[in-house]
Amino acid sequence: MRIADSMDPDRMEIRAQRQGCQTLSGLPLLVGGVFILAASIGVLRVEVMPPKWAALPFGAMAAAAGYVIAFGSRTVTINRADFLVSSWWGAAFPLRIKYDSLEDFSEVAVEKLADPRESNIVTFYLNLEGKGEDGDPAVLELGETMNETEAERVAEEIAEFLGFPVRYR
Repeated sequence: MRIADSMDPDRMEIRAQRQGCQTLSGLPLLVGGVFILAASIGVLRVEVMPPKWAALPFGAMAAAAGYVIAFGSRTVTINRADFLVSSWWGAAFPLRIKYDSLEDFSEVAVEKLADPRESNIVTFYLNLEGKGEDGDPAVLELGETMNETEAERVAEEIAEFLGFPVRYR
């Protein structure tokens, strides 16, 4: 996870960094989908091919899913001037966007969770937390990292930007 540089002093972007295993798991699906598409339109010759009406949509869906898995990312943008937090997920363009009011949050939380199967694997989750308008807990995931120093640095930078305290648990 990293904080992107911004020309606007009232705006902060937190970008999740893709893991190598995420890219590697999406590539076979992407390549398989492209192969099915190429074979279904006649670019590649194959001996046994399902009908085009089945192969075209299946190949397109597999290629699209592989692309999003391999190259997708998540970005959270905090805008102090508008009291707005937007989070989006997508590849080349946002596929899903969510907006939250900054007034629903009051602290930056860093949660340390160990893998129950392997005690030496620890993940640090960064969240904005507070109470929503209806009184229910408001939680917005900012990102995760396996590096404690990075988690503390990013949490402190976000907390300073927003004027919120940091809570470690």
